[in-house]
Amino acid sequence: MPCSNFTNLFSQEVLAEISVVAGVLDSKGWAEGGGGNISVRLAEFASPSESSNSASCPERIRQLDGSSFAFTLSGSRMREVAVSPAEHLGIVSVENGRLEEYAPAERRISSELLTHLYAYAANGCSAIVHAHAEYSSVLSRLFEGRDVPRMLGRVHTEMPIVLERGVSVVGQHEPGSKQLAGAVGDALSGSDAVLLERHGLIAGGSDLMQALDRFEVAEKCSRMLYIEKLAGLDADS
Repeated sequence: MPCSNFTNLFSQEVLAEISVVAGVLDSKGWAEGGGGNISVRLAEFASPSESSNSASCPERIRQLDGSSFAFTLSGSRMREVAVSPAEHLGIVSVENGRLEEYAPAERRISSELLTHLYAYAANGCSAIVHAHAEYSSVLSRLFEGRDVPRMLGRVHTEMPIVLERGVSVVGQHEPGSKQLAGAVGDALSGSDAVLLERHGLIAGGSDLMQALDRFEVAEKCSRMLYIEKLAGLDADS
């Protein structure tokens, strides 16, 4: 049966950081409705009780075997996560070639579960933030056929400092699909954040604060590049 009592497995530090991140995403308008999701690698492997969902683990994430992650639950509003993070979290563990989800009764882990796990496997990060930031969502369409990652790397002095490996761009895919997960995993293998066409931005970090820093800087750079375009400036200069 689905587990209902594992909130004690989340450290106060993890809960505090998730609360901060959720609050920022909400205040910036990047998490409308139940949009956006947050995950973080747990310091210790967790197997709280009988899982609420179990599936064979895709080959690309089997290297995560023995790892556990806290995930926001599907449909969670970031304004509510910010206030009571423990009530909106589940756990995902990779155990012996199986993907085990532990969620409260009648709740499910975020639909972007696979996207996050593919990103963890490819990037080696320990925290991921995804939300529907506007400028990141439209930028690749505004500069279609041009080298958006290179342009972003030059638009703001903070970009190469905060995102040392830069950003990548991924075309439009069905949210929650294995195609999106694979594309994001490929992109994050060589970058710190990914602009998702019509779907926002996803950023990884060594912890949630670094992932949020990268998210914010990538979105600000996207906005600055958009403003340069409106002003008629040469984004390649």
